[in-house]
Amino acid sequence: MGELSRNSVLLTRYLLGDLPTAEQEQLEEEYFSDNDLFIELLDVKDQLTSDYLAGHLALADRERFERKFLAQPDCRQDVELDQFLQPALARNSLPRQSAPQEKTPTWWQTIFITLHANRPLAGAALVALLITSAIGLRSALQPSPKTSPASLAQASPTAFDSPITVSLSLKSGRQRTVGVVTPTAAVGANTQTIELQLEVNGENYARYQAILLRTDETTSTEVLTDSALKAEAAANRPQTVTWKLPAAKLSIGDYQVKLSGMKADNSTGQTASYDFKVRNQ
Repeated sequence: MGELSRNSVLLTRYLLGDLPTAEQEQLEEEYFSDNDLFIELLDVKDQLTSDYLAGHLALADRERFERKFLAQPDCRQDVELDQFLQPALARNSLPRQSAPQEKTPTWWQTIFITLHANRPLAGAALVALLITSAIGLRSALQPSPKTSPASLAQASPTAFDSPITVSLSLKSGRQRTVGVVTPTAAVGANTQTIELQLEVNGENYARYQAILLRTDETTSTEVLTDSALKAEAAANRPQTVTWKLPAAKLSIGDYQVKLSGMKADNSTGQTASYDFKVRNQ
C-alpha cells in the first residue's frame, strides 16, 4: 500500500509536469517497459481528470492540468469523454466523507473488467485502448509548439474555455457616461474568482476598506465588504489594492467599488470609486 501511494503521488506530479527532467525521463523508461506501472499511470490520469472535473484540485494543480491536458486536441477530447462518462450530477451530488470507504471503480477500471469478462475480444480491444491512451499521454507531456491554448480556444470554444480567474485593472473616477467604456469581467461556467486591481492615488494608508455595490439607474445594493485590504507598489507602476471576489457572489450586472483609506483611529480617509460590469463570456 505504501508503494502504491508513493507511485500515485509520483505519477500525479509527472502528469502535471511537476517533476525534474531527470526523474521524468527515468519514469518514462520504467512505464514503457513495465505494463503494471503503465496501467497504474492510466488509472492515475483518470483519477486526476475526475478530480479536475469535480473541482477538487488545488488552484495550482488545476492550472497545471489545463496547461497539460486542454492545450492539445487529442487530450482535450479525452477529458471531454471522461466528462461524458461521469455525469456532473452524480459527481457533484456525492458528499465528501472523512471516513475511509470503498473506492468506486473508475470508468477505465470498468472497461477493463468488461473486457476481462469477454475474453475473445479483450486482447484486441485492450491493445487499441492502451495505444490510444499512450498517444494522448505523449501529446500532453510533449505538446507541439504549433498549438497554444489561445489558438485552441478560438478554434473550438467549449465549457473549458472560461478562465478560472478574471482580472480587471481599474482606475478611480470612471463614470457611466456616453462614450466611456466601462471595464467588463467576462465570466463563464468555470470562473471562480474575479480579481480587481484597484489603482490608488494620493496618500498611502496602512489598510483600506472596500465596499462592493450592485448598481442600476436608481439604486445601489451592498454585496460584499472587506476592511483589511493592503496596497502594494510595483516598479514603475502606481500603488494598487488587490481585491479577490468569489465569482459566485456576483450575478450579471453593473457594479461599483468604493475604496476608502483607513486611518489609525479607524476613521475614514480619502475615498475613491471604481465602476465595472459583469457579463457572460
